[in-house]
Amino acid sequence: MRGRMILILAGREWRAALAARWFWFYGGATAALGAGLLWMASGMIPAGVPESLAGGRVLMATVNLLALLVPLMGLTAGAQCLAGERDRRTLGYLLAQPVTRSEILLGKLLGNGLALGAGLGGATLVLALAALALAVPLPVTALLAVAGLGWLLALATMALGAALGAGAPGLVAAQGALLVTWLLLVLLGDLSLMGLLMAKQHVPPQALLALTFINPVHQFRVAAVALFRPSMEVLGPVGLYARERLGGALVPVLAASLLVWTTGAVLVALERFQNSRSAS
Repeated sequence: MRGRMILILAGREWRAALAARWFWFYGGATAALGAGLLWMASGMIPAGVPESLAGGRVLMATVNLLALLVPLMGLTAGAQCLAGERDRRTLGYLLAQPVTRSEILLGKLLGNGLALGAGLGGATLVLALAALALAVPLPVTALLAVAGLGWLLALATMALGAALGAGAPGLVAAQGALLVTWLLLVLLGDLSLMGLLMAKQHVPPQALLALTFINPVHQFRVAAVALFRPSMEVLGPVGLYARERLGGALVPVLAASLLVWTTGAVLVALERFQNSRSAS
Protein backbone atom coordinates (compact mmCIF):
# COMPACT_ATOMS: atom_id res chain seq x y z
CA MET A 1 0.00 0.00 0.00
CA ARG A 2 1.48 3.35 -1.08
CA GLY A 3 1.00 6.34 1.21
CA ARG A 4 1.66 8.81 -1.61
CA MET A 5 -1.17 7.37 -3.69
CA ILE A 6 -3.53 7.52 -0.69
CA LEU A 7 -2.67 11.20 -0.21
CA ILE A 8 -3.29 11.95 -3.90
CA LEU A 9 -6.69 10.27 -3.72
CA ALA A 10 -7.42 12.05 -0.43
CA GLY A 11 -6.74 15.41 -2.07
CA ARG A 12 -9.10 14.51 -4.91
CA GLU A 13 -11.80 13.50 -2.44
CA TRP A 14 -11.23 16.61 -0.29
CA ARG A 15 -11.89 18.87 -3.28
CA ALA A 16 -14.94 16.83 -4.29
CA ALA A 17 -16.37 16.98 -0.75
CA LEU A 18 -15.94 20.76 -0.52
CA ALA A 19 -17.80 21.11 -3.81
CA ALA A 20 -20.63 18.78 -2.78
CA ARG A 21 -24.03 20.09 -1.80
CA TRP A 22 -24.36 17.70 1.19
CA PHE A 23 -21.22 19.20 2.78
CA TRP A 24 -22.55 22.76 2.74
CA PHE A 25 -26.08 21.68 3.65
CA TYR A 26 -25.09 19.77 6.77
CA GLY A 27 -22.38 22.25 7.79
CA GLY A 28 -24.75 25.19 7.31
CA ALA A 29 -27.59 23.41 9.12
CA THR A 30 -25.36 22.66 12.11
CA ALA A 31 -24.13 26.25 12.32
CA ALA A 32 -27.60 27.77 11.79
CA LEU A 33 -29.37 25.52 14.31
CA GLY A 34 -26.58 26.03 16.84
CA ALA A 35 -26.79 29.81 16.44
CA GLY A 36 -30.57 29.54 16.84
CA LEU A 37 -30.11 27.63 20.10
CA LEU A 38 -27.79 30.36 21.36
CA TRP A 39 -30.28 33.06 20.37
CA MET A 40 -33.06 31.30 22.29
CA ALA A 41 -30.75 30.72 25.25
CA SER A 42 -29.84 34.41 25.37
CA GLY A 43 -33.43 35.26 26.25
CA MET A 44 -34.27 32.24 28.39
CA ILE A 45 -31.47 32.14 30.95
CA PRO A 46 -32.95 33.50 34.21
CA ALA A 47 -31.24 36.37 35.96
CA GLY A 48 -28.99 35.32 38.79
CA VAL A 49 -28.08 31.92 37.29
CA PRO A 50 -24.31 31.33 37.58
CA GLU A 51 -22.44 31.54 34.29
CA SER A 52 -21.05 28.02 34.72
CA LEU A 53 -24.57 26.56 35.06
CA ALA A 54 -25.96 28.61 32.16
CA GLY A 55 -23.02 27.65 29.95
CA GLY A 56 -23.51 24.00 30.87
CA ARG A 57 -27.15 24.14 29.78
CA VAL A 58 -26.19 25.67 26.43
CA LEU A 59 -23.44 23.10 25.93
CA MET A 60 -25.89 20.28 26.71
CA ALA A 61 -28.22 21.57 24.00
CA THR A 62 -25.24 21.74 21.61
CA VAL A 63 -24.29 18.15 22.42
CA ASN A 64 -27.81 16.95 21.65
CA LEU A 65 -27.78 18.88 18.36
CA LEU A 66 -24.47 17.32 17.32
CA ALA A 67 -25.70 13.86 18.34
CA LEU A 68 -28.51 14.25 15.82
CA LEU A 69 -26.75 15.88 12.86
CA VAL A 70 -23.17 14.57 12.97
CA PRO A 71 -24.09 10.88 12.45
CA LEU A 72 -26.22 11.81 9.43
CA MET A 73 -23.36 13.90 8.05
CA GLY A 74 -20.81 11.12 8.61
CA LEU A 75 -23.02 8.37 7.20
CA THR A 76 -23.71 10.46 4.08
CA ALA A 77 -20.01 11.14 3.53
CA GLY A 78 -19.11 7.48 3.91
CA ALA A 79 -21.95 6.05 1.83
CA GLN A 80 -21.32 8.30 -1.16
CA CYS A 81 -17.59 7.43 -1.31
CA LEU A 82 -18.07 4.30 -3.42
CA ALA A 83 -21.80 4.25 -4.14
CA GLY A 84 -21.54 7.71 -5.71
CA GLU A 85 -18.72 6.55 -7.98
CA ARG A 86 -20.87 3.59 -9.03
CA ASP A 87 -23.78 5.88 -9.84
CA ARG A 88 -21.55 8.13 -11.95
CA ARG A 89 -20.00 5.04 -13.58
CA THR A 90 -16.52 6.28 -12.73
CA LEU A 91 -15.50 3.53 -10.29
CA GLY A 92 -14.51 1.18 -13.12
CA TYR A 93 -12.28 3.89 -14.60
CA LEU A 94 -10.69 4.50 -11.20
CA LEU A 95 -10.02 0.79 -10.69
CA ALA A 96 -8.40 0.59 -14.12
CA GLN A 97 -5.66 2.93 -12.91
CA PRO A 98 -2.49 1.61 -11.19
CA VAL A 99 -4.11 1.84 -7.75
CA THR A 100 -5.40 -0.82 -5.38
CA ARG A 101 -8.86 -0.98 -3.86
CA SER A 102 -7.42 -0.44 -0.40
CA GLU A 103 -5.70 2.75 -1.55
CA ILE A 104 -8.92 3.98 -3.16
CA LEU A 105 -11.03 3.43 -0.05
CA LEU A 106 -8.47 4.77 2.43
CA GLY A 107 -7.81 7.84 0.27
CA LYS A 108 -11.51 8.55 0.01
CA LEU A 109 -12.04 8.13 3.75
CA LEU A 110 -9.06 10.35 4.57
CA GLY A 111 -10.24 13.14 2.27
CA ASN A 112 -13.82 12.98 3.52
CA GLY A 113 -12.66 12.77 7.13
CA LEU A 114 -10.67 15.97 6.75
CA ALA A 115 -13.66 17.64 5.06
CA LEU A 116 -15.90 16.61 7.97
CA GLY A 117 -13.38 18.11 10.38
CA ALA A 118 -13.38 21.34 8.39
CA GLY A 119 -17.17 21.46 8.39
CA LEU A 120 -17.39 20.93 12.14
CA GLY A 121 -14.62 23.45 12.69
CA GLY A 122 -16.49 26.07 10.68
CA ALA A 123 -19.73 25.37 12.56
CA THR A 124 -17.87 25.63 15.89
CA LEU A 125 -16.41 29.00 14.86
CA VAL A 126 -19.90 30.26 14.00
CA LEU A 127 -21.19 29.10 17.41
CA ALA A 128 -18.32 30.81 19.23
CA LEU A 129 -18.90 34.08 17.37
CA ALA A 130 -22.66 33.86 17.96
CA ALA A 131 -22.11 33.26 21.67
CA LEU A 132 -19.83 36.30 21.80
CA ALA A 133 -22.32 38.49 19.94
CA LEU A 134 -25.27 37.37 22.07
CA ALA A 135 -23.33 37.47 25.34
CA VAL A 136 -24.16 33.82 26.05
CA PRO A 137 -21.73 32.26 28.57
CA LEU A 138 -20.41 29.44 26.39
CA PRO A 139 -17.04 28.00 27.58
CA VAL A 140 -14.82 28.04 24.51
CA THR A 141 -12.48 25.31 25.76
CA ALA A 142 -15.36 22.94 26.47
CA LEU A 143 -16.94 23.79 23.12
CA LEU A 144 -13.71 22.91 21.28
CA ALA A 145 -13.44 19.64 23.19
CA VAL A 146 -17.04 18.76 22.34
CA ALA A 147 -16.34 19.59 18.68
CA GLY A 148 -13.31 17.27 18.79
CA LEU A 149 -15.46 14.45 20.13
CA GLY A 150 -18.01 15.29 17.44
CA TRP A 151 -15.30 14.79 14.81
CA LEU A 152 -14.50 11.36 16.26
CA LEU A 153 -18.21 10.52 16.02
CA ALA A 154 -18.21 11.78 12.43
CA LEU A 155 -15.26 9.50 11.59
CA ALA A 156 -16.96 6.48 13.19
CA THR A 157 -20.22 7.02 11.34
CA MET A 158 -18.37 7.84 8.10
CA ALA A 159 -16.58 4.49 8.30
CA LEU A 160 -19.92 2.80 9.00
CA GLY A 161 -21.42 4.58 5.99
CA ALA A 162 -18.51 3.37 3.84
CA ALA A 163 -19.19 -0.20 4.97
CA LEU A 164 -22.82 0.24 3.89
CA GLY A 165 -21.92 1.83 0.57
CA ALA A 166 -19.14 -0.62 -0.32
CA GLY A 167 -21.62 -3.37 -1.12
CA ALA A 168 -24.53 -1.22 -2.32
CA PRO A 169 -25.43 -1.37 -6.03
CA GLY A 170 -25.90 2.40 -6.19
CA LEU A 171 -26.31 5.63 -4.28
CA VAL A 172 -30.08 5.29 -3.79
CA ALA A 173 -29.71 1.91 -2.08
CA ALA A 174 -26.84 3.25 0.05
CA GLN A 175 -28.89 6.29 1.09
CA GLY A 176 -31.79 4.08 2.13
CA ALA A 177 -29.46 1.93 4.24
CA LEU A 178 -27.86 4.98 5.86
CA LEU A 179 -31.22 6.48 6.83
CA VAL A 180 -32.25 3.24 8.53
CA THR A 181 -28.88 3.09 10.27
CA TRP A 182 -29.20 6.70 11.43
CA LEU A 183 -32.60 5.97 12.93
CA LEU A 184 -31.20 2.92 14.71
CA LEU A 185 -28.24 4.86 16.12
CA VAL A 186 -29.97 8.11 17.08
CA LEU A 187 -33.61 7.33 17.80
CA LEU A 188 -34.10 3.62 18.38
CA GLY A 189 -30.95 3.42 20.48
CA ASP A 190 -32.44 5.78 23.05
CA LEU A 191 -35.86 4.16 22.81
CA SER A 192 -34.42 0.69 23.35
CA LEU A 193 -32.65 1.84 26.52
CA MET A 194 -35.87 3.41 27.78
CA GLY A 195 -37.82 0.26 26.93
CA LEU A 196 -35.30 -1.89 28.77
CA LEU A 197 -35.56 0.31 31.85
CA MET A 198 -39.34 0.19 31.74
CA ALA A 199 -39.49 -3.58 31.19
CA LYS A 200 -37.03 -4.35 33.97
CA GLN A 201 -37.08 -2.12 36.99
CA HIS A 202 -33.62 -3.07 38.21
CA VAL A 203 -31.25 -3.15 35.23
CA PRO A 204 -27.61 -3.38 36.36
CA PRO A 205 -25.73 -0.15 35.53
CA GLN A 206 -22.90 -2.21 34.03
CA ALA A 207 -25.36 -3.62 31.47
CA LEU A 208 -26.44 -0.10 30.50
CA LEU A 209 -22.79 0.96 30.21
CA ALA A 210 -22.12 -2.03 27.94
CA LEU A 211 -25.01 -0.94 25.71
CA THR A 212 -23.51 2.55 25.64
CA PHE A 213 -20.23 1.21 24.28
CA ILE A 214 -22.09 -0.56 21.46
CA ASN A 215 -23.53 2.68 20.08
CA PRO A 216 -21.06 5.42 18.99
CA VAL A 217 -23.72 8.11 19.45
CA HIS A 218 -24.13 7.14 23.11
CA GLN A 219 -20.34 7.09 23.51
CA PHE A 220 -20.14 10.64 22.18
CA ARG A 221 -22.96 11.89 24.39
CA VAL A 222 -21.55 10.40 27.61
CA ALA A 223 -18.02 11.62 26.84
CA ALA A 224 -19.22 15.12 25.91
CA VAL A 225 -21.31 15.50 29.07
CA ALA A 226 -18.38 14.27 31.17
CA LEU A 227 -16.26 17.10 29.77
CA PHE A 228 -18.24 19.90 31.39
CA ARG A 229 -20.28 18.24 34.14
CA PRO A 230 -18.32 16.89 37.11
CA SER A 231 -21.48 15.09 38.19
CA MET A 232 -23.21 12.74 35.75
CA GLU A 233 -26.74 12.65 37.21
CA VAL A 234 -28.10 14.09 33.97
CA LEU A 235 -27.35 10.74 32.29
CA GLY A 236 -28.93 8.69 35.04
CA PRO A 237 -27.49 5.46 36.49
CA VAL A 238 -25.27 4.75 33.50
CA GLY A 239 -23.54 8.13 33.85
CA LEU A 240 -23.01 7.74 37.58
CA TYR A 241 -21.72 4.19 37.15
CA ALA A 242 -19.38 5.20 34.31
CA ARG A 243 -17.92 8.03 36.42
CA GLU A 244 -17.54 5.74 39.43
CA ARG A 245 -15.83 2.95 37.50
CA LEU A 246 -13.62 4.98 35.16
CA GLY A 247 -13.19 8.29 36.98
CA GLY A 248 -10.96 10.72 35.12
CA ALA A 249 -10.26 8.13 32.42
CA LEU A 250 -13.88 8.17 31.25
CA VAL A 251 -13.44 10.64 28.37
CA PRO A 252 -10.17 9.11 27.03
CA VAL A 253 -11.67 5.61 27.19
CA LEU A 254 -14.78 6.67 25.28
CA ALA A 255 -12.70 8.60 22.72
CA ALA A 256 -10.53 5.51 22.22
CA SER A 257 -13.69 3.43 21.87
CA LEU A 258 -14.87 5.71 19.05
CA LEU A 259 -11.52 5.17 17.30
CA VAL A 260 -11.90 1.40 17.73
CA TRP A 261 -15.39 1.69 16.24
CA THR A 262 -13.90 3.59 13.27
CA THR A 263 -11.14 1.04 12.73
CA GLY A 264 -13.56 -1.89 12.84
CA ALA A 265 -15.95 -0.26 10.38
CA VAL A 266 -13.07 0.59 8.00
CA LEU A 267 -11.95 -3.05 8.04
CA VAL A 268 -15.50 -4.18 7.23
CA ALA A 269 -15.67 -1.63 4.40
CA LEU A 270 -12.35 -2.86 3.00
CA GLU A 271 -13.52 -6.46 3.13
CA ARG A 272 -16.81 -5.66 1.40
CA PHE A 273 -15.09 -3.55 -1.27
CA GLN A 274 -12.46 -6.21 -1.95
CA ASN A 275 -15.16 -8.84 -2.40
CA SER A 276 -17.61 -6.71 -4.39
CA ARG A 277 -18.19 -8.19 -7.84
CA SER A 278 -19.41 -5.11 -9.66
CA ALA A 279 -17.10 -2.13 -10.04
CA SER A 280 -19.28 0.10 -12.18
